[in-house]
This record gives sequence, C-alpha cells and structure tokens, in this order.
Amino acid sequence: MSSDVWTDNLGRTYEYEPYEAQPIADLSISLSESAALAVAEASRTLGTVPALLGAGIASVLYRSESSASSIIEDITVGPRRILEAEVATPDEIRDPIASRIIGNLDGLRDALATPFPAGPDDYLRWHRLLTEGHPRMKDVEIGAYRTRQNWIGGDGYGPRNAAFIPPRPESVETLLIDLAEYTSRTDISPV
Repeated sequence: MSSDVWTDNLGRTYEYEPYEAQPIADLSISLSESAALAVAEASRTLGTVPALLGAGIASVLYRSESSASSIIEDITVGPRRILEAEVATPDEIRDPIASRIIGNLDGLRDALATPFPAGPDDYLRWHRLLTEGHPRMKDVEIGAYRTRQNWIGGDGYGPRNAAFIPPRPESVETLLIDLAEYTSRTDISPV
C-alpha cells in the first residue's frame, strides 16, 4: 500500500492509505463443499420468490428497503410522507426528505428492470436516481464518477481516523468496469 498526504482545512497534514482494491473480473472462485451446498440451497430458494415489481407485499418491501437504505445517511421519514411524495407530481412534492427516499425507490425499481448484465453506465444511472436533489452534492457529482477522495467515519475535515478510506478517485472507473465484467460472468452462481 502507498500513502497519500492530506491537509485539512484546519491546516493539519497527515498521511492516509486509501484501500487498494484488486481486480475481481477473472478471480478464480472455489467453494468448500458446505459453502457450495449453501449456495445451491440459496439459489433454489431464490428461484421460488415471485418477482412482483409493484404489487402486494413486494411494493411494501421495496418501500421498506428504500427507507432503510436512507437511514444509513441519517435520512428518516414515516411511511405516510413516502406515499404522499410517491403519488405527487414533481411540482407537488414539498418534502425533500421523502423525495430522496422516492429516489431510492426509483433506483431500486430501475435496477430490478435493468437487463442482465448491468454495466458502468447503469451504475451511473442508478447513482443519479439515488442522489438527484441531494443537498450536499453538486450537479456534476450526481451520476458521475467521483473526483475527490472520500472516507467513512473519523471527522469531517479529512480521512484521519476514518473507519474506511475507499480507493482513490482515479481508480473508481476501472474498478466499476471490473465489477461489471465480474457480475456478467456465467461460470459462477449469482448468489
């Protein structure tokens, strides 16, 4: 691993090490006998789940998933506000938080409707659906590869004491192309 240097807006300078992801598109995968059996059982079970994109319990589960995913970003809103935003026209939506959760729901629906295999352009489209209207993102960052280093945890000034520092921005496009190639493989189980 190689270190980078960060100077935060408080003038502190320190080294940090972004995660260096390895290519996985051609990764050789071998499973133990028990893992192979578990994958086979999970595949069988998933094959019995109906794909009801907008009806019945699936509709409720999709909303729950969109809401739960939003909690990770400290965005919470009740089911009534989500339903009101969902039936409103774009001009009628007055609730930016519910609108962002609807963006999560739109992203999930789009992902489920995307033909296999998905590719980097699909990932960017999903990113746009998930982040459009985000109050802390610039338009050029929405639906685009990131151009700045980011981190999880620590403080808001820089990656010092971060729990995780993702790969460098210049690596992201190559890594997403690699991910698309990996997910299009037919020699391994999707599970």
